[in-house]
Amino acid sequence: DGIKAMFYDGTQVELEEKDIKHSDITSRDIDRQGFPHYFLKEIMESPDSVEKTLQNRWKIKDKDSKSYEITLEESVLPQSIQKALVNNKIKRIFFVGQGTAGVAAMVCADILNYYIEDLSLLVSAMKASELSGFKLNDHDSAISMADTLVIAISQSGTTTDTNCTIDMVKKRGAQTLAIVNRRDSDITFKVDGVMYTSTGRDI
Repeated sequence: DGIKAMFYDGTQVELEEKDIKHSDITSRDIDRQGFPHYFLKEIMESPDSVEKTLQNRWKIKDKDSKSYEITLEESVLPQSIQKALVNNKIKRIFFVGQGTAGVAAMVCADILNYYIEDLSLLVSAMKASELSGFKLNDHDSAISMADTLVIAISQSGTTTDTNCTIDMVKKRGAQTLAIVNRRDSDITFKVDGVMYTSTGRDI
């Protein structure tokens, strides 16, 4: 009650119960904590943010050999994507983003290529707007990207180009993941799995 929504042309959008999204974000998550501005706050919190990102996502597998294993919850890497990767159903992995998130996408693709060393798997990075604008076609079928995993990187989770690209690849059958700073941001409701940087509360 009291909320109105409309399209750009002014046409009223009828909101339903399914349109309501709930967030765990609270006022404490946007507190500057005594810093004069958010930029300085982000700089000072960077070491803690990296530590929180890694926390509980890897563990020592064998104390003697000091080998490690990654431990990701199903909300981060769903069973469907795990099975597709194990059974070689995924042939292409695209990292996408805009701005500095696009630079991070390039780094992620380079690191994954280095460690996988599998020529049968295409791993690349591009701007989200380049994937949606130049690599997709109107005549693509609903399964044209069934062999593809698209991993979107976003700080706010509200980047229009990135979110639009996710919508477009999903319509073509792609599986999707997001790496994002902000819990319950727009992109988190679009993808199959989400990995939050820090605790997902870096606003």
